[in-house]
Amino acid sequence: MSTDGGGIVRSSYIFNPVLVNAAAGNAAGNTRAYQKSSQAKSRNVFMTDYLENPTGAGTPGIPFNSQNWAHWPSHGLTTTFNDGSISFVSSQPAFILATTTLITDESITSLTQYQTIFTDLLNTP
Repeated sequence: MSTDGGGIVRSSYIFNPVLVNAAAGNAAGNTRAYQKSSQAKSRNVFMTDYLENPTGAGTPGIPFNSQNWAHWPSHGLTTTFNDGSISFVSSQPAFILATTTLITDESITSLTQYQTIFTDLLNTP
């Protein structure tokens, strides 16, 4: 956690975040896309920097500043893909979503927003 004002910059990562069907939500028995390593046959996001809205289900959005973004102001996330590659992905569309609407309460809205970010990271050259 940041020591200069209570932000949420961390050295944590989101591990195996891709869901089978994010729109179904946790209540529908949604599971991670990769339950076993043998299931990871196509390239996908396997780990990325931690993303959390500091207000959880409250006012959406992560303030884009040094207190809340590990790679401020470079607009990117360190991303590991399940093919073993690692890249710093500079992905403007994911950041537009995250900084204006991201909710991290594990609702269907939240899960769908995360999936949009992961898809964007995967598809950014």
